[in-house]
Amino acid sequence: MKRVVLSALLLGAPLTHAYADGSAAVSPALGLLQTLLGLAVVIGLIFATSWLMRRVAPQGMNRGPIRVVASAAVGPRERVVVVRFEGDLLTLGVAPGHVVLLQSKSLPEDTPVAGDPVGEPAFAARLKKLLVRSPAP
Repeated sequence: MKRVVLSALLLGAPLTHAYADGSAAVSPALGLLQTLLGLAVVIGLIFATSWLMRRVAPQGMNRGPIRVVASAAVGPRERVVVVRFEGDLLTLGVAPGHVVLLQSKSLPEDTPVAGDPVGEPAFAARLKKLLVRSPAP
């Protein structure tokens, strides 16, 4: 279909058709070209928005005082979530329409918890540690 439109444009096919009464109509080739260009613009905007959201959005939702440490599905719509909030470790049962506190445990703020992004070293630090080689004897 692209070949037809491009060949019609390259061969000088008229883009409008004049009628005997003086009115003009848009050529089907021009209508098809306009549709294809519009589709290309929309698809380009989708990809550009996706790229921009990945660049601008934070690297996770654990940016504030509430951090999700772990989560596990226990049913089709039910989950158990471990959340760290201001030095407390909360275990929550989450289902559609309600959230139930299952357990609460107080921790010092600087205590690392397995799976907690605060307690883990950054990826770059871990990579550097793995790449450092011990000197040969």
